[in-house]
Amino acid sequence: MTAASEEARAEVYTRDGSQWRYETVAGLDATVRLPAIGAALPLAAVYEDAPPTPEDPEAEVEAHPS
Repeated sequence: MTAASEEARAEVYTRDGSQWRYETVAGLDATVRLPAIGAALPLAAVYEDAPPTPEDPEAEVEAHPS
């Protein structure tokens, strides 16, 4: 699994027999499922302490006096 630094998105690689499967999971309401270890990881938890990005519609905008 890799997690993006600019947005709430993870790329997950899982093995299915002799094949590798690729899945993209995006959004703070999404959950990464890791069946090999019996875990489910909400992206909201992964990005809980990450600062908001300018593209984040829920980001707080700080006003600067001119």
